[in-house]
Order: sequence, then C-alpha cells, then structure tokens
Amino acid sequence: MTRLLTIDTNDLYKKRELLEQIVTEQNPKQIELELCIYDTLTEISVAYHDKITRRAEEVTLAIHALANEPIEQVTRKGRASIISVLDKIGRHRPAFIIGFNVDVIQHDKYLWNGNHTNPPVGMSILDPEATPYLNDLARKDNATILDQHGIIRQTRTYLTELDLHQVPQFFDDTSKSIYEKFRIHANTRHSYSRAASWFMPGTIWYTLSEETSHIYRFGGVDPADRGKITFCTLEEFSELKES
Repeated sequence: MTRLLTIDTNDLYKKRELLEQIVTEQNPKQIELELCIYDTLTEISVAYHDKITRRAEEVTLAIHALANEPIEQVTRKGRASIISVLDKIGRHRPAFIIGFNVDVIQHDKYLWNGNHTNPPVGMSILDPEATPYLNDLARKDNATILDQHGIIRQTRTYLTELDLHQVPQFFDDTSKSIYEKFRIHANTRHSYSRAASWFMPGTIWYTLSEETSHIYRFGGVDPADRGKITFCTLEEFSELKES
C-alpha cells in the first residue's frame, strides 16, 4: 500500500540549503542546473501534496454534510461523494529519475527505448516551458536524461545493462547508517539510478520517491563519487553532514 507523504514538504525547501552547500563544493560550475533539478522535483512533490490536502478537506466537508442523514443515505451518498473526490486525484503519486551529465552517445549501452524527439526533448531544464511536460513525466515510468548543459536529450528511457550486484552496498562506516536506511526504502527506481552513477562515472542521478517523497542524489562529477548517495533529504543524512 502506498503511504502518505513521509517528509514534510517544508523540509524539502530546508534541505535545499544543504544541497547547495554540497554542490558548491563538488560541482560549482553546474550549481544553477543542479538546483533547478532539485527545485523541479520539490515543486512537483509539493503540488501533489497540496492537491491531496484539498481533496481531504472536500471529503471532510462531504462527510460533515451527511452527518444528520439516515445511515442508509450516508452510506450511499457518502460513498459516491468520496469516490468522486478521490477520483480527481489520479492513480499515481509523482516519482522521477533525472540523469544529469549523461552523454547519450557514450552511454548509449545503458539507455534503451527512450523518446528522442517529442517535447520536452531539446528543451533546457531551465526553460519554464518545459515545466508542464516534466509535470506530466512525473506520473510516467523510466528516466529523463539531461546532458552537461541541462538540455533534455531523452525521456521515458529504460536504464539497462546495470548489474546491481557489482555496486558496493556502502563505502565506509560513517555512511553505513544512510545505506541501511536507504535499503529499507529503496525500490527499483533508486537502486538502478544508484547503479547508473556507478557504471557511468561523472554522471549525477536525482530521484523523487513515490513512496516517501524523499529526494536522492547519486554520483557526482568526481568519478570517485560513483555509486554513492551524495545527497538525500533523509534526516540521517543531514545529521551525518553536521557531525
């Protein structure tokens, strides 16, 4: 069963400051693009959360309006009202994989069956006109691929030829707690994104979790960071960085 949002959306904005510090140290030349990726995922998550909140209020009002009705009518009318409201939400919570610094020619082996032509392909992640397309992609499967300039090169791309067993579980005792927590929540989306950063050194992969709405960053421009969780919105990660 899909759980409700497990990170306060306000925390997503707060965690941005930590990401900015990390990217300033690790990848200052591309900080605008990386923060734009994070902001895109945050806004998509917050918009969905706000929508859920509004629908919950509508359900509450519908139930309250039926409070004095006979139980038979409450059951019949209430069910119809609640189904009508919940139907507006849609089936899928937002989720995302964004690969950054990916060379679609060099890394073609790992990218399969993506959209190479239709919008937002060819648009910059910084372009506001790309936003509606990205919002739509958040409810569809597979990865969105960006080059080093932040240009969207592919969408709905399958990540393939990635042997998860070749990626180390964690890299040192200090980060072990993060990886243990990661394994609890990780699904295919996160595991394959982390593996992608391992097999494509120098690339950076952002994921938005459908289950928890946490955001992860895997890899970095330094090949030594391949396969690593270099940022995430888990509280344990913030505590690790502060210690």
